[in-house]
Amino acid sequence: MRKICVTGGANVDICGASYEELRAYDSNPGMIEIRFGGVGRNIAEICALIGQKVRFVT
Repeated sequence: MRKICVTGGANVDICGASYEELRAYDSNPGMIEIRFGGVGRNIAEICALIGQKVRFVT
């Protein structure tokens, strides 16, 4: 099995959305979702998921 070294970025995206149309000067209930990304991180994750030995340098 080959050893793979991935160099690249890792990001954390915080996405928010209101359940309804936004209202100025009022509460706007909604949801927040945290997603992990970055091209290097995504490539390293996929390599690991398919069973490759991978090292990630960021």
